[in-house]
Amino acid sequence: MHVLMNQILVFKTNILSANAEVRVALLLNAQSNVLQWSIDHEDIDEVLRVVVLGMEEADLMSLLNGLGLQCTPLRDELVPESRFQF
Repeated sequence: MHVLMNQILVFKTNILSANAEVRVALLLNAQSNVLQWSIDHEDIDEVLRVVVLGMEEADLMSLLNGLGLQCTPLRDELVPESRFQF
């Protein structure tokens, strides 16, 4: 049995205008597998966070690119333990 789990996708974007945000809202709100989303306009990278159920990162990127927007996945990067000095 395959169980779908919520996933948070995070992107650096160029969603700079109110018009672009309205287009994103219309697009994301129409997707049944998008549960929640937000844009952090305080962040220099205009970070878009999207909670999805059963949607791949590439699929969401394709939808956003179809609006003429740029988006680059942001992933947590772990610092190797050898970089810590005790």
